[in-house]
Amino acid sequence: MSILNDDCNFIINMVKNEMYQISNHAVQRMNERNIEENDIEDIVANGTFTYANFDKSKCESPRYMFSNEGKNAIIALTAENMPVVVTVYKEGENNEML
Repeated sequence: MSILNDDCNFIINMVKNEMYQISNHAVQRMNERNIEENDIEDIVANGTFTYANFDKSKCESPRYMFSNEGKNAIIALTAENMPVVVTVYKEGENNEML
């Protein structure tokens, strides 16, 4: 199994067990877009992994995008192996975190 698959499975399991964090930016976007915390859990648990960004030049943690029913969540996996939701957006909107 690849590292990417391992990371995605790790994130899915952590989110299913409510072991993740939500950034202040993501909370703001959730409020603007009427996306609840249980929506994030549904996006990750029942949606599909659609994209990853490993741009080390920005000194950021790897980011993974999950999508379900027109809603998207971008999750960073920190060095401490803690999934952090960094933003959420709906289909058709630009995302600023990839």
